[in-house]
Amino acid sequence: MEFGELISNVVLTPTTPTLEFKGVSGKTFQSTGSESWTLQFDYAQDWTNADSLALKLFNDAGDTESIVIAPYGGTTGPKFTVNATLLAGAFGGAVDAAATSSVTLPVTGRPVFAPAV
Repeated sequence: MEFGELISNVVLTPTTPTLEFKGVSGKTFQSTGSESWTLQFDYAQDWTNADSLALKLFNDAGDTESIVIAPYGGTTGPKFTVNATLLAGAFGGAVDAAATSSVTLPVTGRPVFAPAV
C-alpha cells in the first residue's frame, strides 16, 4: 500500500547508548552499546477508508512490516527500507481542523539504503 499522500513528516532516528565509568583512580572508561532505530511520522487520520493508514496501524498493531521511505518520491530516487513494528496512533483532534497524529515505530536492525537509479 502507498500512504505518501497522508504523511507530512518522516524521520528515521538512530540511538546508540553510551556508558562512562570513572574508577577511584580517576581513570574513565567509555563503552558504546548497540545501535537501535525508530521511524517517526506524522499523518492525517482517515477512519472512513478501509485502506487508510490510521486503520492499518490500528488493525495491525504488533505486526512487523517492511516499509519503504522514498524521500524524493517516485520510483527512481534514493530509498530507505526498514522492518518496523506497527503501533496504533492517537485518535481525534481539534474542531474545524484536520485530524492528525504522530507515531514512533521501533525498527528491527538498520535501515537499508538504496541509491537513486
